[in-house]
Amino acid sequence: MSSTVLALDLLLQEPLIDLRAASEIILSDVGATLQVLQLIADQHAASEDCFSSMAHCLASLDVQDWFDKISARTFRCDGEHAQTAAVWQHCRVIAQYAQFVAESIDGISAEAAYLIGLLHEIETIPSTLGWLNSADKPPALEAALPPFVHAALSSIKDSDSPPVWKCILTAAHHLAGAGIGFDPSMPASV
Repeated sequence: MSSTVLALDLLLQEPLIDLRAASEIILSDVGATLQVLQLIADQHAASEDCFSSMAHCLASLDVQDWFDKISARTFRCDGEHAQTAAVWQHCRVIAQYAQFVAESIDGISAEAAYLIGLLHEIETIPSTLGWLNSADKPPALEAALPPFVHAALSSIKDSDSPPVWKCILTAAHHLAGAGIGFDPSMPASV
């Protein structure tokens, strides 16, 4: 996440802030994405309209607020944080493939698919960050998710729900396992 903060800091030095570029930087980092979503949840009532895109979220917030929130908790990608880095890297790859799969399905937003892919391991993120019994855990992490993400993740677990998101994530995992096509070090094209 420290590289995310550095990239955002450099971007914010420009006279005009490119929210699309800031969005891509944030969406390439699970932790930064969660920080912005939590800030949105704290400042706006949860609704489908609350998250139409990461750039929209950033535009609705004060720049210093979202930058401070993202930069408040950073860590290096070293041996101590290898498990977190591995989970986040996996989430980024699955998000890119989910976006790719969704682009071929009518009525499914590629940006929504990216976000759902990025957050599909939401249950493991607290444990990888050491938040199981810690005061560091943000209150109601899942409550910060946009309603469509929460509904999609819930539908994946529910065998009676339509299988759209389950199929997208399954296809994304298969493509990732086959190692087809994406460089996970590249930012998202959302």
